[in-house]
Amino acid sequence: QSQKKEVYQHEILPATTMKKYKKCKVQEWLDEGIEQEVMDLFGVRIDDIGNRIVYPVYDIEGNLINVKGRTRYENYKAMKIAKYINYYTVGVMDYFQGLETTLPYIQEENEVIIFESVKSVMKAYGWGYKNCVSAEKHTLTPEQIDLLIKLRVNVVLAYDSDVNYFKDEVREDIDKLRRVTNVYIIEDKQKLLGGAKT
Repeated sequence: QSQKKEVYQHEILPATTMKKYKKCKVQEWLDEGIEQEVMDLFGVRIDDIGNRIVYPVYDIEGNLINVKGRTRYENYKAMKIAKYINYYTVGVMDYFQGLETTLPYIQEENEVIIFESVKSVMKAYGWGYKNCVSAEKHTLTPEQIDLLIKLRVNVVLAYDSDVNYFKDEVREDIDKLRRVTNVYIIEDKQKLLGGAKT
């Protein structure tokens, strides 16, 4: 007899949580070609104390469940600090970054384009490709796969240029999804998304 999997309950944060961070220009991301109005739409702000660019994380119902931050220190490796951090407990990755904003476009196009980072989602959004999300990494959790199956749309994987689609974990994700939907792959051979530097 199979045990029923326990559903993880994320802590739902107050809608005002992001107000403690400063709303201002993020010059380094502007320099990379992300438009200010797109950053505003995705809720990008600045954590002056932690010296991080921060953005909200929502579940599919639109509840705020986390805040993610990227360091602004260029020499973060030498400083031994993480490039990205979550400000609250992540728990199960049963969400896609940006989905609460891009869901209507995904439904309209009957297709979701999955990137590794939210920066790529914002770049694509500015170029007019609005049916995108970020998996926050180049493999999918079982919960993310379940969510994709529920969306009932075609899936396009557009990972960074350093990802090998024939590697075991990535290949397994593709095989699972191919049983229920069409899966396409975009390779970033010209490193338009900045490769692994996000």
